Amino acid sequence: MIIENLTKSQDSSNMLRDLLILLIGWVLGIISHLIINAYQERKKRKQIKKSIIEELDEFILYLTRNISIMKKRFNTYTKDHIRELIKYLELIKHDNPKVIEDINKYKNELDLSDSDLLSHVEETRMTQGLGLKKYKLFYLEQKTNELSLFKEDFQRHARKILLFLNAFNIEIENAWFYYKESFRAGVTITDENYHIAGLEREKSYKKIHDGAIQIIEEIKIINNL
Repeated sequence: MIIENLTKSQDSSNMLRDLLILLIGWVLGIISHLIINAYQERKKRKQIKKSIIEELDEFILYLTRNISIMKKRFNTYTKDHIRELIKYLELIKHDNPKVIEDINKYKNELDLSDSDLLSHVEETRMTQGLGLKKYKLFYLEQKTNELSLFKEDFQRHARKILLFLNAFNIEIENAWFYYKESFRAGVTITDENYHIAGLEREKSYKKIHDGAIQIIEEIKIINNL
């Protein structure tokens, strides 16, 4: 009887041990699965952010060039504005040759005397074309559904960039519309309408300028997140 009870007790202990091993294995399996998923998600998030920042770097370069031209056009191009443009470009990696070229160009302008800078602006402000065209952030737009991988702040500012870009592109369309209205081939327009079209075009240029700065400020925030 005693031996039988000991055998039953041993069997129960073995069963409990087997159950415990099974439970531990199950828990470890879940934990390892979570660790692998977290690692893969982190790796994916890092790659997406890297590609987004690279795309935004190119956008900053495009924006700063047009800000420079527009400030010259409005005759508001000062050394303070030049220093501001350099700071914007310093957000981009310095191994980009186009960035190095632009920074050097702006530094050369800083070396000019105030009178020489004014002469330089006057020479270029009406002859340097804006080269405005609608811009697309293809990668960021493609990854909008995956922004949920990031913290709320990153998601919010990334979506604001796309929102501001849409407004930026609308103003570019408006500027081109009023430009074409002013110079339609074979069509005579009144002096009044010509004047109105010119004013509306300049308003669009101002909105494009302000929108460009607004977008860069958002990109600065994204870079620090």
